[in-house]
Amino acid sequence: MPEELSDSEKYPADGSERPALVKKYGHSSWYDWAVNNWGTKWELCEFFGVEREELKEQNEGESTIEFGFDSAWAPPINALAHWLEQNEECQATLSYWEGGCDFMGIWDNFDDNEFSPSDYKSDDPFWKSGAGKKLDEDFGLVDSLIDWESQQEEEQKEEESA
Repeated sequence: MPEELSDSEKYPADGSERPALVKKYGHSSWYDWAVNNWGTKWELCEFFGVEREELKEQNEGESTIEFGFDSAWAPPINALAHWLEQNEECQATLSYWEGGCDFMGIWDNFDDNEFSPSDYKSDDPFWKSGAGKKLDEDFGLVDSLIDWESQQEEEQKEEESA
């Protein structure tokens, strides 16, 4: 992020007091720049589980890198798309989930498939194959749904007996 935008708290979000920054960066605030360029308001944080695997046989010299991270309220799809445009020899797949905002998905080389977790119960066939299976493997969503469904059943029983 351009350093000049980081002190934008004291300026109006419409850029009226910093037209030079709007001209230079397209935005006069850190927030607008970040959302437009990264797809989320903050940079990535809390990296975990970094693994690299060298590919063998026909892909000699290539490797896969897998890791997790946190981002603010949205996946950093814009940043990843920009990186891929600059690195055409690379490919990227991004699994994401934000339970509080009710979205999850898989972004695979510019193709985004987004779903709403609340559309599925723990025993839904969605979780058995494809995107649902991958998202459950990455985030343990079925176990979370089972816990939530169990809590809902308990609360309903308590209400009925009261």
